Amino acid sequence: MIDYLRGVDNDVNIQFLTVPSKYGNNPVLERLKQSMKNLEIKYMFESKDEIQQFQIHAKIIICDESSIYLGSANFRDTSILYNLESGLVSNDEKLINEYVSIYDDIYSAI
Repeated sequence: MIDYLRGVDNDVNIQFLTVPSKYGNNPVLERLKQSMKNLEIKYMFESKDEIQQFQIHAKIIICDESSIYLGSANFRDTSILYNLESGLVSNDEKLINEYVSIYDDIYSAI
């Protein structure tokens, strides 16, 4: 995925919405961000008494508002090769618009 992202045209904006690990921000994404001017990363985190209140597990990839991937798999070898995961790819305009709206609301609130 890293090689793919590095190959994306610089005119294409890439946004990551994720949560930090217990160790801090994602070091792979942070290194990638240093070499890509078109990559923006936002971290969602809300804690109460130092306990994380929510977690993002759904994976959503929206491409040019014309196709969408929704799934459960983490982007790592164990999830892709060994786990039973579920995912959906769709070109349904109504579904895409719904998720674009949800994503934009969350992203702009952070």
